[in-house]
Amino acid sequence: GCFGLGFCCALHPEGFLSHQRADPAYRTFAPIIDPLKSGTVFDRVLGSNVTMSVEELCSIAPEIRGKFREAVTQKRVATTMIEVEPETVEEIHSPAYIEELEAVPILSSQVPSQAPRSNVAEDYYDIYLRSLAPGEMPEQLTVAKETWSLRSIFMNIDTMEQVECIVDSGSQIVAMSEEVCHKLKIKYDPSVILNMQSANGCLDPSLGLTQNVPCTIRDLTLYLQIHVIRNPAYDILLSCPFDILTSSNVKTYPDGNTVVTITNPNSGDVLAIPTFARGKHRRPTEATNF
Repeated sequence: GCFGLGFCCALHPEGFLSHQRADPAYRTFAPIIDPLKSGTVFDRVLGSNVTMSVEELCSIAPEIRGKFREAVTQKRVATTMIEVEPETVEEIHSPAYIEELEAVPILSSQVPSQAPRSNVAEDYYDIYLRSLAPGEMPEQLTVAKETWSLRSIFMNIDTMEQVECIVDSGSQIVAMSEEVCHKLKIKYDPSVILNMQSANGCLDPSLGLTQNVPCTIRDLTLYLQIHVIRNPAYDILLSCPFDILTSSNVKTYPDGNTVVTITNPNSGDVLAIPTFARGKHRRPTEATNF
């Protein structure tokens, strides 16, 4: 009988699976626990406000970081255009005085703004016009031009060539460009160097000094001490030393023409030299001998 029982178990092992652990007879449970309330509490958490810092919010929310980056990144913004209301102006075919015409606004696409804390000087002539009584005619005023050309003369330098020389008493030295100096093969002393300061405060050293250079105007020869400058805006600059040596007298006329009268310090001869606008290379002008 035992042999037969073992044989049956070997052929039918699932017979052992039918024997399972029995459920416990009881379990612990608190009366306050309600499984249905967990869903209600979860829904309430989703709808409630959560307090957190900006750092915590940015650390867990990439989209929020993108919004912050977009809000603080500078962008190009078109200049605000201020349009002025247009006004139709009636065309007047008959002659009329400008004082009798009504003022009309000018159509403008952009009105320039004044910088904060800036002072703008008013046009004194405009103030004068506004101060006139009705019907009073303004006086005719002669005013200066915005700019005017420098004046030049021709001089024969070192008996070699006629060179344009700017007449400008605003400088303390007589100067020559390096290009002209090399072209005329004039020797200079490189140990004599000046630090040239321009009107904007920049300092440029000179290359040297050439002494007792014969500079001739007609039959008047002057011996000048000339500093050599690299890349100036002129060929030769005649300034204070030239004016003092020749006791020069400059006469300027309303049309811009200028005559320079110089005196030969050695012979006492006086020459009146007409000038021309700088850059207009004319033939060397014959001076008038008094």
